[in-house]
Amino acid sequence: MNDRILLDAYPLLDGSKGAGGAGKYLHALLAEWNAAKHHVRVVSSPLNFNLFSKYENLDVVVVGAQDYWAYRPHFEWADVYYAPLNGLWPRFVPDSLPVVVLVHDLQHLVSPQFFSKEVWHSRCKDYGFAINRADRLIAISKYERANLYKFYGKDNVDVIYHGGYLSDHAEASKNVELPKGLRSKNYLFYPAVPWPHKNHVNLLYAWYLYKKACNDDLKLVLTGAKGHSLADRSMDEVIDFLGLHESVVNLGYLSDEEQCKVALNAKGMLFPSLYEGFGIPVLEAMKLGVPVCASPLECIKEFAGDSVKFLQNPLDPYDIANDVKKFISCVSSEAFVDEASHGLTTASMAKKTFDVLRAAKRPSNEDRMSFVAQNNFVRNRDNKLLTSILVVNGNDLSGSFDSTELEKKLASLRCISNDIYIVLPSTISSDALQEVDRLSRLYGVNKSFYMVKPWASGIADALDNLLKTDSFGEYIFLCDYSSSLPNMVEVRNAMAELEFFCDVNLILPAGAERAITRPLQEKAAYKKYMKLKDDPLKPFFGSIMRRERIRSYGRLGSKAFLAEFIKNSSYIEGWESKNV
Repeated sequence: MNDRILLDAYPLLDGSKGAGGAGKYLHALLAEWNAAKHHVRVVSSPLNFNLFSKYENLDVVVVGAQDYWAYRPHFEWADVYYAPLNGLWPRFVPDSLPVVVLVHDLQHLVSPQFFSKEVWHSRCKDYGFAINRADRLIAISKYERANLYKFYGKDNVDVIYHGGYLSDHAEASKNVELPKGLRSKNYLFYPAVPWPHKNHVNLLYAWYLYKKACNDDLKLVLTGAKGHSLADRSMDEVIDFLGLHESVVNLGYLSDEEQCKVALNAKGMLFPSLYEGFGIPVLEAMKLGVPVCASPLECIKEFAGDSVKFLQNPLDPYDIANDVKKFISCVSSEAFVDEASHGLTTASMAKKTFDVLRAAKRPSNEDRMSFVAQNNFVRNRDNKLLTSILVVNGNDLSGSFDSTELEKKLASLRCISNDIYIVLPSTISSDALQEVDRLSRLYGVNKSFYMVKPWASGIADALDNLLKTDSFGEYIFLCDYSSSLPNMVEVRNAMAELEFFCDVNLILPAGAERAITRPLQEKAAYKKYMKLKDDPLKPFFGSIMRRERIRSYGRLGSKAFLAEFIKNSSYIEGWESKNV
């Protein structure tokens, strides 16, 4: 059994900055473990260690960075490593140490429209790595367990429901005053950090329609962290536009005791969220005896049953307004009955989590090596996880592309590899590229190397292919100069075009530095370049250059481009194309 638990809380935000449900969960868990005096070590950062000072029976340590060397002494101490905040850091965890990961939701795969390209790509990579490295996974609902199987094929998943965390603060909230301007049972409230999927804007439009139809003095109270610029601006603009200053109160972040006070005195809670992995505020309200009208999400129906009233369509302000009117009428005439939440307590959640961690184990060496042998994989002597490079041959992509074999290879590699890179042939079609891109996101491929013809038209063809796929992946172009001498002017022009694609890089082999120096026509810039080449640029000569995300809009050959080139280029010694 695992007696010493190492818990990673390094990425946790302060509640006022948007820790949300994950933050509530983690603090409730640690409070229970602190009371039970379990042998737990909490890894914190220099920015958040003060959040854990109240847990005097837990060992709280501070590390400077999420890297292996900072975590190493704690890995050596631990029997099991618990990552409760979706990702897994550092990337290398000792092979002998069991890892348990809590996945709060897979919203980015189910509803990607709520994420920017950069955030979506980051979540795919980080979540995919954590999920595939974990020996056990914890899901917060059967709905999310089904998503883990759907998107990753994982069945090593324990479902542990949240507790009604806010109800633990009911006694302390008696000493807290209700915020100024609020009267008991004269408002509805919505507790949510204003992320886009929380649907605040539709709720505000619905509230405007409701107030127009029912000219009462009821208020809508919003709570949650501020500082989310896009969401906050949208909310403030809508409130201004609709003239809702008198009937909408935005309290921002509240402590648990203040939040509990607001909830206990509310007429009811509205919860029009468009996506949840569980729906903690719904359970909290039920535990406090507060009526709830929520979105008809599967995860909420799973634990709430008939104890909650459901919105018809949370995307339509008119439907929300009608449902709010019915809900208020219902609350005024019926007593709230909670028949579903009795077994969902903080203590139960903490105990089940502790039991899963104590029982977690790594597969035996025999099982792992048998798996590797069956799949023709090679591991080093120390049995460490590898960085794998998967080379896709042109023959694999001829005719009708069947992705089944590629998916099998990626799934198997993910089990034994920290990092996976794919090398694609120049003959790949846009349809095949799109399928490869999908599989890369699914299995957390780090980057794809794309072999291209060593002239501008070859690079242009490759760019066209990428644009057709609407790819979210990061690609690095490999130009093989071993067979022919390229036209340097064409390569120069192609590189200038690549300036405007932040997710595409170009690799040139040794001896190709003329492609960089020739465009620098301005005498001063050229002299500066030649002067610097013997100092910070020295590694570039006799090796290859990888152009890293040059953000300047200066054209190739300008001083601005030169400055960014020197600042952002990195160098790889001794590379030859035949080794890839």
